[in-house]
Amino acid sequence: MVDIKDETIQSKNENSDVENIQENDVDTGTSSSSDEEKNNVSKSKIVKFLKSIFPTVVIGIGSFLLVFLLHYFGAFNSLELKLYDLRLKLRGPASGVESNSSLPLSEGFVDLT
Repeated sequence: MVDIKDETIQSKNENSDVENIQENDVDTGTSSSSDEEKNNVSKSKIVKFLKSIFPTVVIGIGSFLLVFLLHYFGAFNSLELKLYDLRLKLRGPASGVESNSSLPLSEGFVDLT
């Protein structure tokens, strides 16, 4: 019975000694192991960040290259011309007989002399 109590008291003292040493190392900043741990933690954060943005960067560069190549080979020409024709058809004529007003607009100039 006495042996068990002595062992628990001794283990508590050892634990408190270890905690005190760790606190002193952190306070003084002389611990090389804590500096290495900080470097490892910062490196792991950088690696995690790069891994998290890697798919986004790859998708962005890939979509840019795809659109550039389609434009270079003229895939958008017919689509652009069709959209331009549709826009003019929706707007209607800007001048002529079928327009709402003829160009140039009639001047409302009145000479008072």
